Amino acid sequence: MLVSWAAVASCPTPPPTPTDRYEALISTYEAKPLRLVLLEVLGLLGTPLCGEHSPALPLIEHCVVVCVDTEAWTTNTDEMTEIGLVVAEYADGKKLNGDLGQYAENVLKKMKYHHLRICENAHLRTNADWMRGPEGNRFGESRFVTFAEARSILDEVLNQTITSDNPAVAGLKRPIVLIGHALAHDKDNVRKTGLNYDFKQHGSVVKEIDTQKVVKETLAWIDPRCANNDIGLDTLCEKVFGFAHDDPHTALNDAARTVICAVNLALRNWTRNNRFEKTVQEVALELEQYTQNTFESNWGTKLCCTRCGGRDHSNTQNECATPVHCAACERFHETTDGNSEVDKKEHMSSHIEQYCLAVAEFNAWKRRVNDAHRKRNSLPAGPPPGSHPPSKWRGRWPMKSPSDMLVPEPPPPFVRPVLATQGDVPATSAPVPGVRRIVFQSTGRQRPEKARGIRKQVPRGADRNLGDGDQAAKKKTRAEDVAWNGTAW
Repeated sequence: MLVSWAAVASCPTPPPTPTDRYEALISTYEAKPLRLVLLEVLGLLGTPLCGEHSPALPLIEHCVVVCVDTEAWTTNTDEMTEIGLVVAEYADGKKLNGDLGQYAENVLKKMKYHHLRICENAHLRTNADWMRGPEGNRFGESRFVTFAEARSILDEVLNQTITSDNPAVAGLKRPIVLIGHALAHDKDNVRKTGLNYDFKQHGSVVKEIDTQKVVKETLAWIDPRCANNDIGLDTLCEKVFGFAHDDPHTALNDAARTVICAVNLALRNWTRNNRFEKTVQEVALELEQYTQNTFESNWGTKLCCTRCGGRDHSNTQNECATPVHCAACERFHETTDGNSEVDKKEHMSSHIEQYCLAVAEFNAWKRRVNDAHRKRNSLPAGPPPGSHPPSKWRGRWPMKSPSDMLVPEPPPPFVRPVLATQGDVPATSAPVPGVRRIVFQSTGRQRPEKARGIRKQVPRGADRNLGDGDQAAKKKTRAEDVAWNGTAW
């Protein structure tokens, strides 16, 4: 039966798929200025950036803004020490009804501020005199989390499900807009060993906003030495907006001040047309105090002992009395701090190996040696005095020169696996009643069969007249095939 074009044209257009909606939102934000995208996802824009009939329109009201900053140990940047997160939602901005406050202070107070300190590296303190590291946090509340807990927290933030009465978007992932200052640096940091995370692994990030790019877009600052240079966060805070960037390179301090600058960059025309009684410095200081007094995180724990690893107490005043021992300091006792054997034993019993600074210093030097070798630079002297490898080190020790670090470690000693026929290990588990057991059959036997087929072409029906020897070989092959039941797997 033929169908007319009129009938085809009168058919209703199929509804957009979830992929269509996300791709439409990504395309819309890709074509718009960064400051307008930020204003929209914060709920501060009256007219949507997408068209009235765009598939992306129902997603906008569910957008989440996440500002992130990561910090690492100053001696070894492979060791992450803290993560700063500032989370804002579209709905919170809409509830303000245009009452943004002075320098958007009402918008900033609606956000949630999280300072996460990594338990595994809680003992690594900064060695720079001009910064305090994790102890210098000025926003919210600091919480200790393990790498595994940090991954779960990031999953919770970046992989949220839409709860809505609108069936078109209910159950979809909430769109995430990621903000940062030099964001590529933080994206690289979270991929390193330890956290092993990717911000885009859930497919929810629809836009990335780097404040360095927003500055160039708005022409808020141009380096007089070179117009293409990127602005630093301290320059952005102090030179562009006129407020102090105290305790820099503390994760949440950097993340919070990145948000302060990003919001005010997006509202630059609005702030110019308004005269405020407060200064940006006063707004920033009030925000610090406000977040400390009102915001409390339920992630992780408040305490972490860098002596025994306990999560219910700390060791800031040497109050931990848990018996501990460092296996690395015991093995490499010749480099352990202390002049006498009593001092050395006391040092060995002052921490666990996880929190051994001597091992951390050695790993930092090892990284510098490998980097110098990769870049074909001169190797740094070392290892540092008092440092030593971890207890399971299999390389050379002691080391006479830095080049000893480049000698590959020997493989671990071979340990023959315990055979299933021995009495202390059951051969197979008892079958569960009512449950079918699946046996995987190897395809390895197909290769010799094909090889035999190539070497010896047997005519069809020729196996009926095989000799006794050939018949025995064929029966043996069949027996082997039947016996091959996958137990080797």
